[in-house]
Amino acid sequence: MPLRRFNTLEGLSYSFENLKKLTLHTDFCALPTILFTLCLLKNAPYLENLYFKIMWGKTQDVEVVVDLLNAQWIGGSFGNLKNVTMDRVACKPNETMHFIEFVLSKAPRLQELHVIPVDDYCPKSKEELLEEIIKYRKASPQAKLFASRI
Repeated sequence: MPLRRFNTLEGLSYSFENLKKLTLHTDFCALPTILFTLCLLKNAPYLENLYFKIMWGKTQDVEVVVDLLNAQWIGGSFGNLKNVTMDRVACKPNETMHFIEFVLSKAPRLQELHVIPVDDYCPKSKEELLEEIIKYRKASPQAKLFASRI
């Protein structure tokens, strides 16, 4: 997903009604990229499986916290989301961890969340990572959390 310097939330009017599975290779380092991701997800109301491969190498240009994500979110587009995988997660307090917290709080039917940390950016063990994620509020009481190393 290329970085864009405009607000794509205003530019995407198409709804992906038939989209059930989505794989995104993206970063969470720039606000336009994060907003584009939210826009895409809001326009996929029947999405069930979501896979993120996080791309690293850029410097963060803004800190995005859960409050900002909640402010941009309108509606319940995660209503059908069942499985989420976040691959190459840095285990620091950053946009990716805030996005994990956001998804957990918005997906009432979530069954599994898989977090695969990237070794270069994650000094925590998978147990420590899970302990942190377990503290996040979950919209789905049956959601199971998994952490694994590559």
